Amino acid sequence: MRRSLSASVLIASLATPFVARSAEEPPVFRQEQVWFHAATTPAGNLDYIVDEIEPSLADPVTWDTTPPSAGPGGVMAANNYSVFLDFVEPGWRERNTFTARGTFTGDIDTLAVDVYYAGPFASLCGMSLAFDLRIDGAEILRMEQSAPSAGLYQEAAGRFWRVRFMFTRIFEMAQMWGVERGPQVEHEVYLNLANFYACQEAVWVYDRPEAPAAMTFNLDPASPAAARYTKIDVFDPPPPL
Repeated sequence: MRRSLSASVLIASLATPFVARSAEEPPVFRQEQVWFHAATTPAGNLDYIVDEIEPSLADPVTWDTTPPSAGPGGVMAANNYSVFLDFVEPGWRERNTFTARGTFTGDIDTLAVDVYYAGPFASLCGMSLAFDLRIDGAEILRMEQSAPSAGLYQEAAGRFWRVRFMFTRIFEMAQMWGVERGPQVEHEVYLNLANFYACQEAVWVYDRPEAPAAMTFNLDPASPAAARYTKIDVFDPPPPL
């Protein structure tokens, strides 16, 4: 009986096609550029306030692959005293600094960001920002508003100022948090940029041709196109002033 069972197992194994079991496939980082767009109203701060009260009435700032066209665009006023009020009223930082939410399909390793702002002391003070970057709820980089990264790349852009920075090593951090991976996986991405220093009060502008605030997922940090971005290693971001 035992000999008959062994023979049956051998025959079955020979009839079954061999499937090679290799190591997990390496990630493929698909590059895509997206632009920020105003949601329900041109006033991003107002949209966040209404969204918290009744989500069906307003949507937060988001992005898609369509460049901005002529129109009122969007603005978000940012203030440095959010750092104090956020303790009293959670969510104040999100509503009163630049915040956007959206999706991306596929693995993410870098995220290059171009944002525009108007500020009375921009030419003198430049811009420092504390970052809050999350993927599927996992905190990829969370910085206290009172300790922002200083010395970010900035240049004049018509009536506004453009700030450019690039998050790197995102995929490595996401894997440490157990974020699902794969080319077909759609991720929820959350980005908050909080200014702190008094001379860096700003009004962020987006969704207009003269201020085409945008992001590029998976831009190669060694490429010429990435040369004018301050690199933000999510494991070791640049220090404050």
